[in-house]
Amino acid sequence: MNKELELKIAALQKDIEFTKSIRDVYRRGVIESVSVQGDMLYAIIRKAPGKYLKTSEKNIKNSVTGFDEDNSYFGNIHNISEKDLTLTELLIPTDINFKAIHVHPSKFIGARVLVWLIGNIPQKAFILSPLLRSRLINPDDIRYARALSKKDKNNSKKYGKNLTEIGYEFLLARGYSKKQILTTFEEEVPDKGSIITYGVKDWQDESDSSNSNVDMSDSLENGIVNHVYSNKKDEKTICYKSLKALLAL
Repeated sequence: MNKELELKIAALQKDIEFTKSIRDVYRRGVIESVSVQGDMLYAIIRKAPGKYLKTSEKNIKNSVTGFDEDNSYFGNIHNISEKDLTLTELLIPTDINFKAIHVHPSKFIGARVLVWLIGNIPQKAFILSPLLRSRLINPDDIRYARALSKKDKNNSKKYGKNLTEIGYEFLLARGYSKKQILTTFEEEVPDKGSIITYGVKDWQDESDSSNSNVDMSDSLENGIVNHVYSNKKDEKTICYKSLKALLAL
């Protein structure tokens, strides 16, 4: 390798390192193709024109927003023709692990994602999908129900912690059952250091004699817990059974 080429490579490496060192950027995108590799899902993602968020590891308060009309592929940092790109440049790891979620990979095509970039280089994509919620009820629906309850000047009948009749009726209108709503509001936040379990002990270390486990099997049996099967053979309480509804992305 001649001296001139070595200098050019060194300069390029320096530019790349500088690009990686600048603040993180989070951009929305849409999955166009997927690749299942082991238990992991990789995706080819096109940028969604719109607002993006820049943040700093040192000071989140300094985060700023911007607007970008670019709708090219994430990973095409040199803006070359799409037909000349390689999968090595485009496939981005996602937060989907098929050990934890049992959904056909094709269901993620067209899903909206939030892509984490350092500089302009994609690091990971986070699926913006109700499939990944820990509980059946959308937390935004609970927040809205609480807001309605807070404005309930008549202080009507209480259906749960900071949930009055107007908030309860809103959740019913959203399609949740009485049992699902009441069970959700009966759950209590455990003490610090707790491990929440649902009667499933296969993964636990039998030598662990601590009392940190908090069993919430009732939540599972009442159908509000996602991604965990019931121990009862005659019941199918896994909450992503309504797949069509949950994939309303």
